[in-house]
This record gives sequence, structure tokens and C-alpha cells, in this order.
Amino acid sequence: MAARKTLQEYALFAEIVSAIAIVGSLIFVGFQIRQNTDYLRRVESNATMEQASATRLLTIDMAEILVKSIKGVDALSDVEMLKISTYFREVMWQSFQIFDRERGGYLDEGDWQRTSTPAGLLANPVARSWWEQAKQTFPPAFVTAVDEVVASQS
Repeated sequence: MAARKTLQEYALFAEIVSAIAIVGSLIFVGFQIRQNTDYLRRVESNATMEQASATRLLTIDMAEILVKSIKGVDALSDVEMLKISTYFREVMWQSFQIFDRERGGYLDEGDWQRTSTPAGLLANPVARSWWEQAKQTFPPAFVTAVDEVVASQS
């Protein structure tokens, strides 16, 4: 009888140790997930900064055409129109990437509004005309957000 009671005590003790080990494992996994999430957010931030840097360099190359575009479509040659349309598309897709990463939780809330340039870009009459034709090629939620930002700054 005494041996049986001791066996039950060992079983109970083993259950308690197992429960503690499971809780400890879950806590450890939670810390690992948090570290991984922080790492992924940093990677996304770095990727966004890299894209933004490429856009800034492209803007420098486009400066002369952008200045001419303020006068309207007639001030630009066909080649310049092609270049500036490609530039507008790149800037807006880069803006979409920030918008999408923010919505996915990879960037902080408000990063898109702080770092994106659609309102400034679309103040240009050529860009505004381009946007009206090109916006159907972008995701609807992004189009709505851009139009709201532009309307709020008009």
C-alpha cells in the first residue's frame, strides 16, 4: 500500500513539473516571437528606407523635367512625358508599399502619412492628370487614401 501511495505522489509531482515546463516553454516561445516580430519590423523599415532613397535619387535625375512639368503637358516632349509618367508610377508604388506595410502592422501607424509624398506629387498638374488616368491600376484602398489626403490638402 505504501509503495502505491508513493507511486501516486511521484505521478502527481511529475504532472506538476510537466505543467511548469509547458508554461516555461510557452513563455520562451512568446519571447522568441516578439524578438522575431521586432526583427521583421526592422527589416521592413530598412527595405522602405532603401526604396525611398532610390526614389530620391530618381527625383534628382528628374528635376529638370519636373520643373518643366509645372507649366503643363504642352511644355514636355513625348520622351519627357514617358519619363515623367514612369517616375510618377514609381513614386506612387513606393508610396503604396509604405501604405501596405503600415496596414499590415510592419510599420508604425501614421508612417505612410509622415513619409509618403502623394499629396505633394499630385499638386503638380501633370501628375494630377496622370493620377486620374492611372489610379485604376492601384489597389482601391490605396486610391481612396490618396484621394482623401489630396482633398484634405487642397
